[in-house]
Amino acid sequence: MAVEAALPAADMVAIENFEAGFHADYVAELIKQIAESSTTAIIEAHSGLVLKLAMRYGRGGRIRILLSPVILI
Repeated sequence: MAVEAALPAADMVAIENFEAGFHADYVAELIKQIAESSTTAIIEAHSGLVLKLAMRYGRGGRIRILLSPVILI
């Protein structure tokens, strides 16, 4: 997958709708890979699973979670 290929090659990756179409186990593996890499990743997600996994693997300051409010107009 493109994310896996980009992690060792890029300083930063931005991923929109991160979890779309992936099995939960694969999402967990990608979050773990991102947490273990030196690449900065900006992830936009709609899943509580992604947030939960980021919190689990991000202990020790490797992952920062920024929440943005949804504004409906």
